[in-house]
Amino acid sequence: MLNPAFLREHPFPEFISFMASLPRETGCVRYSDFDLMDIYHLAPMIVLMDIEESSGYFKIRFVGTSVVEMYGKDNTGRYLHELDLGPYETDVLGVYDELVAHRQPHWTRDEIVKQRRPLDGREFFAYERLSYPLLEGKSDEVGHVLALLVERPIGQVEERLKWGAFIEPGQA
Repeated sequence: MLNPAFLREHPFPEFISFMASLPRETGCVRYSDFDLMDIYHLAPMIVLMDIEESSGYFKIRFVGTSVVEMYGKDNTGRYLHELDLGPYETDVLGVYDELVAHRQPHWTRDEIVKQRRPLDGREFFAYERLSYPLLEGKSDEVGHVLALLVERPIGQVEERLKWGAFIEPGQA
């Protein structure tokens, strides 16, 4: 269930306002209308992924420095399914598939428990994420995913999340 306080916690309101300011002809923002430099101060918390047309795989185009620190490595250029997403990998990947299918922003709060021993010694971390589908070119196909990830203290994620909530138009 969506935590309403989440919508008011820095930096999410600014990200929501920015995304709401972009044109939405068919309900989704077009990738061509998004410019990371418009929110460069949020860039450390941004992840941008391309969806490969042939395979449907999510390829990571950009990872901000805060996200790199959270994961313990820079995953730019890798595929999402190649990352160590812990025992709930299927759930994590499923959230992105649902985001594309529903074409709505999606909020997630969860903990990641790494299955492989990380180089940075961090075996788990908690985060909150707000993801938006972005349309490709002039088509109505979702071709990209833009997400803002904010690390949270481990104790702040009280129970294993039921994988977030879609955010209705007008909320985000």
